[in-house]
This record gives sequence, C-alpha cells and structure tokens, in this order.
Amino acid sequence: MIFSSVLKTRLKKFLENIENALGLELAILDNDNQIYAKSKNFKENWLSSEMVRETIKFSPINCRDCKLELAVRTDGSNWEERRKSNLIVLIRENIETMILLEHEAQGLAQEVLEKYEELNLLYDLISDLSLIFDEKKISSFTLEKAIRVLDVGSGAIFLQEEGSENLSLVYYSNQEGKQNFRNPERLKNFALKAISNGKEILIDDKQRLPKWYFENLENQDLWSLLIVPIQAHDKIMGSMVLIGKVGDDTFQSGDIKLADAISGYAGITINSNRMVEQMRIAETLQHEMKLARNIQQGLLPHSLPDTKYFDVAGVCEPGADVGGDYFSVNRLHDTLWEFVIADVSGHGIGAAMTMASLRSILRSESRFRERVDEVVQNANVLLSQDMEDTGMYATLFLGRLNGETGILTYTNAGHQVPLLWRKSKQDFELLDGGGLPVGMFADERYEQNQVNLEQGDAIILFTDGVTEARSLNRELFGELRLRSIIKEKIEKSADEILNDILHEVKNFQHSDLQRDDITVVVVKRK
Repeated sequence: MIFSSVLKTRLKKFLENIENALGLELAILDNDNQIYAKSKNFKENWLSSEMVRETIKFSPINCRDCKLELAVRTDGSNWEERRKSNLIVLIRENIETMILLEHEAQGLAQEVLEKYEELNLLYDLISDLSLIFDEKKISSFTLEKAIRVLDVGSGAIFLQEEGSENLSLVYYSNQEGKQNFRNPERLKNFALKAISNGKEILIDDKQRLPKWYFENLENQDLWSLLIVPIQAHDKIMGSMVLIGKVGDDTFQSGDIKLADAISGYAGITINSNRMVEQMRIAETLQHEMKLARNIQQGLLPHSLPDTKYFDVAGVCEPGADVGGDYFSVNRLHDTLWEFVIADVSGHGIGAAMTMASLRSILRSESRFRERVDEVVQNANVLLSQDMEDTGMYATLFLGRLNGETGILTYTNAGHQVPLLWRKSKQDFELLDGGGLPVGMFADERYEQNQVNLEQGDAIILFTDGVTEARSLNRELFGELRLRSIIKEKIEKSADEILNDILHEVKNFQHSDLQRDDITVVVVKRK
C-alpha cells in the first residue's frame, strides 16, 4: 500500500499533539525499522542505542498490505504502567483507523476518479481537519465541505456530548436559493435513528417521510434524505444529515461512500481531540491530587510528644481520592495537652485547602480560649463565613487533657464518636455530645463535656475511613470490629495498637486501592 503525503502529515501532526499534551515521544516505524512519522522530540538515534531502546515500548500496527510499528518512549513520564499500556492502545487504534480511512479513500479514489475536484476537496478536508480542535468548527467545516462536494441543498450535524447520550444540533447550513429547512432541530429524529442503526440511512421514498418534514422544506422538489453516523473505532458520536441531492432525484452509491468518508474523518478528528483532552484532564487531576496530598501531609504533625502522663500514637494515610482528614497533638502549657481530629467533606484540593484553613483557625482560637466549646464555637463562625457558598463543612473532635489530674474536657462537632476504654470496667464509653459539624450553620451552639481518665484507660479517635472501609463483597468494617481489635490489643503500647488497627483494616479491604483517608489517634493514660 502506498501512503499519501497527506496521511504522513496527518500522522505527524497527531503524534505531535499527543507529545505536547502528554509528554510522550512517539514514532511510527516501517518494515525496515525506519521512521515513517514521528513527534518533534523523538530522536532517530534512539533506535540504535540498546540502552534507550529499553525505555521504548513497541506495539505492532494492524495495517492492510503493510507492516508498521508504533514506538513510544515512556521514560520520565508519571503514568502508571497500566495507564501507559491503555494509552498506547488508544493511540495505536487512532493510527490504525487513520490508515484504514486512507486505504478506503484510495479505494474511493479509484471508484470516483472522474470526480477529480471532489477528491481534491476531500483531501483538503483531511488536511485541514488535523489543524482544527474546536468541535463546533470541525462540524461547520465538515458540513460546508460535504454540501459543496456532494452538491446538497442543506444539512445539519448533531453530536453527543462526551460521556453522555444527549444529542445536540451543533451546526446547520444550506445552499442559498436551493434549499432551506425551517426547523433543523426536528432533524434530530433522523440523526438518532442513524446512531441507533449504526449505519447510513437513505430515504428516497416520500411515503417513508412524515408530513412535518415536507412542511419544513422551502423547496418541495429537493427532498431526498441521507443520514450518516459520525464515528471512530465503532464509537458513534453523532450524525450528519443531508437534505436534497441537487440535479438528481436521490443520492447515488458514490455519494453515500463519499459522505461516509467525510463523516469518518470528522469522527476521527473529534475522537482524537476528545482523547487528548481526557488525558490532559486526567493529568491535571493527578497533579491536583498530588498537591492536595502534599498540603495534607505537610500540615500533619511530624512527631508526637513523649510524656510521663500518656502514651500517644497517630497517623493519617491518604486515600486515592485524598480527602480532608487531619489530626494534631499540641501542648498548651506544662500539663495541658490538646487533641484534635477532623474530617473535611469532599475530596481533592478543595478539601485540603479547607482543612488548612480549619487548622489555622483552631490554632489561633486555642491560644486565646480556655473553654473547648468556645474554641469550636468561634471556629464554626469563622469557617461558616468562608464556606458559605461552597457547601463544605468539617466534623471535628477537640479535647484537652490535663496530664496531672487526668481530666479530659472535650467537644464533639458531629465527628465519629471516639471510643473511651475503661480498664476498670473492661468496657467502652462513648465521647459524644457537642453539636453539628463546623461550617454548616454559623449560629450553631456547642456544649462542653468532661471525663476523668484513670491509669490504663485509652481513647481511640478515628475518621470514617476506618469504620466505612469495605471488603470485596461491600461489607463495612464497622465499629464492632474496631472495638474487638482494641479490646484484644489494649495491653500493648499506643503505637502497637495503632499499627494493629491499620493492619486489620487493610486486610479487611483485600485491596491496594484505598479510596478514603484513614486517620487514627490512640491515647493511653500512663
């Protein structure tokens, strides 16, 4: 098979777009291991270097009457191996479709050789589409070319939004003085039918057309209808509707093949652009998640106190979605210590920033307020003002422990109720009571509670990432299972109890993928 210079240019532009968007260097190699097309930064001498070749993934391209191979250098990219492999498959499939359409275009050229001008316009379309990235502009350019090449009275293009089946009219046009369809939105019915059938539809029998169709035609003599799906890799994205073949009663087989080719190139262009945009969005989200994780981890305590009053251990392990979990252990003065655990609603950079704001507010208020309910009260007012239009909030437990007396004063603002282990009773108590999560209602009132910790008593603070962890069959880890673990391990140190809890939660999930943050703090009175 002999490839056209247009295809080579189009492949080169496609590879450069992928490189610019995703940072991957790519090349297409021929049967002699020579470069047929490549992205800007792919170096020819890489292929002769064994060391560099080890960083290149090779994937054979399915091509009729030819032998080609896709070479992708992935060294230095941040993509996971599975995502790299999936991405290479997507890129290769786009290339295969472009080559297949080139093959079809060549076959079409043989069949319609006498239509020299039409063929030139088709190749112009292919070349020009590679430089357009806006879907509305792609649609208008494609339809105008189709109307001109096929000599059609009028037409419309309908597209489905990415990730949706909603079909919208993107562009309508007509040849002035030949045909006009008064309400092109109504053509959606035909567009939907072509999408449903997955192939072109030709209607050249008036009896098959509804009355409203003719009522919308300005020229009643130009009425034959051709609808072709716009698709790539068997993925249908819309339809092109063409009305009235000028100078003929109906569309001929050559017209249908040409319309299919035009819509096919439009489909490949739209699909390629959407794929690049999806990868760019995924990379942006990945960057935001990494930033959120860094913010979250940077605000957590780097070390925990070693005192004669209590043994303490704490950890926050961020999940794949990176939430807004937070904890701290701060010394207010000689024998008074403050414990905080919080969970901001939502995930990502927004939750991380809200958590940072809450941490700053709590630290400021704690320096000037002697009562924990006043600290939470003022934090709620300030956070409510900041979060008024976001709908975000945070659950919060704040307690102050006097090391000398063992008295714990606390307020629970809608947080997972901490467990208080009583050594003397060999049973649990709940540290509940306080109020609603902070940031929801500025006028919320909070109450302060107090308990006394005896030697051997322990407090376990945790977020919902622990109790709401799920097994493979979607069973919740739950508080009862947590209680059982604590009761069994309670004679160990705080650090050992903490590690045992984390170990049991992860074993329960049976998965390396942890969706939510897991935060646990263990405090044992010495």
